[in-house]
Order: sequence, then structure tokens, then C-alpha cells
Amino acid sequence: MVDTERRKLYITDGSSVPARVDDPATSWEAALSIDVPALEAQVFKAVFDSGDRGLIGEEISHKTGLAIQTCTPRVKPLLRKGALSDTGYVKKATESNRRQRVVVATQFLEAFLTRMARKENEL
Repeated sequence: MVDTERRKLYITDGSSVPARVDDPATSWEAALSIDVPALEAQVFKAVFDSGDRGLIGEEISHKTGLAIQTCTPRVKPLLRKGALSDTGYVKKATESNRRQRVVVATQFLEAFLTRMARKENEL
């Protein structure tokens, strides 16, 4: 399927190919050389291993050893697939000093929200 507005090509599972339809052949070669499932697995493992603490993009990058530009694009497909959940919380990143969303493995979402509610009640 091709999204003509965004000029992106989508695989049947809904994930996008990491190159635009009108990109040059070298971009397609580079995009297709990326092992997206392996990168997604690394990102998921890092977030899963954090349990109910959750992680932001910068922390995922540190735990996986991947550049932040490599790991953060893997979060959205994992959210769409239901493997990860957006907690609704944000945290300031140490290096960029920017606010980033906290994500958790879906099975830890309830525990995360319970922990955060307890923290807020203590204040």
C-alpha cells in the first residue's frame, strides 16, 4: 500500500518501509539493509527489562547501545503492535534536556500507573 500524501510504502502488517517511494535507489538499498525486527526486539527487551519503571528514548539508547536516532523510530511500531504502552507521563532527558515520553512493556502498564499514583499521593 502506498500513502501518496506522505509518500511512504507500507508492508501488509502496517509497518512502513524506512524509505519514501520517490527516494533514490541508494536510499532504498540502505533502508532494506536494516534488520528492523532485530532492532525492535532490542528496544522491546530494554523496555521490558525495566519492568514497571518504564524508559524514555535516551534511556533506551543507553541500555541498547543503539544511537537514539536508531532506537526511537522503533518505539512507535511497538506501540502500534501493542507490545509497548505510552504511560502518559514524560520525563526530562539528561543529555538533550528535552521532555520525552515514558513507555513501558504493556504487561507492566497497570503496575507503572499504580506506582505513579502512590508517588503522587505521597507528595
